[in-house]
Amino acid sequence: MALKYLKIRNYRSFGDNAIELNNLGKINLLIGTNNSGKSNILRFINLIGGTHISSEMKKIPLNKASTTNTNLPLVIEDFRNFIESKKIEFSFATNDVIRISEDLLPPASENKFISYEIFKESYLRIAHVDNFILHINVNKQRQYLLGQGIHGGSDSDVTATTIERIKPEMKLTFPKAEYLGEFRNLVNNPDLKGKLNSIVNYDHTTQHRKKDKDLLCKYFKDVFGFDVDIKLPRLDGEIQIVIDDILKPLSSLGTGYQQVVLIGLVIITSEAAVLCIDEPELHLHPKAQRALLSLMNSIDKQFIISTHSNHFLDFEVSNKKIYQILYNENGSISNTIENSLDVIKVIDDLGIRPSELYQTNGIIWIEGASDRIYIKKLLELKYPELQEGLQYTFQYYGGKVLSHYSVNDEEFTQYLNILKINRNAFIVMDSDMQQKFQISELRDTKQRIISECAQMKIGYWITEGREIENYLPESLLKRINANTKKRNIFKKLETYCPSYDPKKKVQFARLIENHLTLDDLALEPQLNNKIDEIANEIKRWNN
Repeated sequence: MALKYLKIRNYRSFGDNAIELNNLGKINLLIGTNNSGKSNILRFINLIGGTHISSEMKKIPLNKASTTNTNLPLVIEDFRNFIESKKIEFSFATNDVIRISEDLLPPASENKFISYEIFKESYLRIAHVDNFILHINVNKQRQYLLGQGIHGGSDSDVTATTIERIKPEMKLTFPKAEYLGEFRNLVNNPDLKGKLNSIVNYDHTTQHRKKDKDLLCKYFKDVFGFDVDIKLPRLDGEIQIVIDDILKPLSSLGTGYQQVVLIGLVIITSEAAVLCIDEPELHLHPKAQRALLSLMNSIDKQFIISTHSNHFLDFEVSNKKIYQILYNENGSISNTIENSLDVIKVIDDLGIRPSELYQTNGIIWIEGASDRIYIKKLLELKYPELQEGLQYTFQYYGGKVLSHYSVNDEEFTQYLNILKINRNAFIVMDSDMQQKFQISELRDTKQRIISECAQMKIGYWITEGREIENYLPESLLKRINANTKKRNIFKKLETYCPSYDPKKKVQFARLIENHLTLDDLALEPQLNNKIDEIANEIKRWNN
């Protein structure tokens, strides 16, 4: 079970306007400045999902407002501005509710859920039942009941019958949650060691837990770069780490190593459906943070994370959602981050400077817009997992402007340094040659750039023919009904493809883009090899 929607009002920093999280995903990042309210979201989820309240919710009838005693561990600080007379309110939905009700609810009602109220006397009451039940379309209810052999009745009778029918199916229970805060105090935690024991000391009845241990060891290898095993010889003993066949107690490792191990253990062994983690980046270097996100992505749990880390923001995993948490005079509010412009606002909110955040992990430097269209399309065909704007981006240098750039300004101080814009770079250059050539025959600028790339270990590509368009095979040009003659890679494209207009390079590239296939790429071995080379560089940038 996972949360899909959560709204909280009058709890700590959340005022009358409430804070709302829509369309929650598998991994959810709460980004914001200190004291914006991020941790209060985690506290509330733990308050509801980490106590007995979930079982109490099942006792409240759905067809009328009702209350139940909960004995929640509330304190005066939990009430907005310390005013206990203001009841705490919350609404939520889980994926189970949506799945069960989707046949009954019209699309416009998919965000209407049961709301609850918490009072200072520590009792829970359903409020606004109509927000969910009474928005069920009556005609759909009749169809639903007819499918079960039930006929007739007034609209109110139909609704009452529907409620009785769906009530046993509906899982209006808050998912079990766990709050993960300070990890270094868990080294000798008996509960954690008990859970770990079932993973590392499995037998024939629990061997299904081996996959959990394998996940842990993969995570350790991703972080450390070498194989690491984990042992628990005795329940009353200490967790042991095996490095190079040598057992070491976990407490003997540095704080950073301990955090890496412990956070992985807790995530793997937790029995909660929703894990709330407050600033997991503490003591974790960037590589460990990326490995941690990958681990989370491979586990059947939902994660809600409060963080200031640009590495969590930057690293792409499936079904990751980002929420910006802001605080104003009315309390905390949230904005869903949906595009690159929103991400820039979050970066500004966190006070991150461009020098502290590579907003893309590498740059492919190209001469013009048509080059981007060709290379991007070929990468998409052969390596669809690589995403422009995240793993890589393009930057134009515009022909002769290249003469003003350098890869190594220690020697050429009069030039703009490409690597100071982004240390990960790959440079694509047209040879502009009219015959088979040697590097020494290229223009001085290109010779200098090639030399600097070799010195700085930066990837580059000089086209085999005159321009990148010369790689287009004759079969492709004929397929787009171009008036094509025999190809000559050292001639301008218009000399053997008269329908090509060099003044409309981009329009032509767009036409080619719609017809280009992997079969065309296979016809050009050097082009194929260069696309592989660029893709391998992009993967290295993102490792």
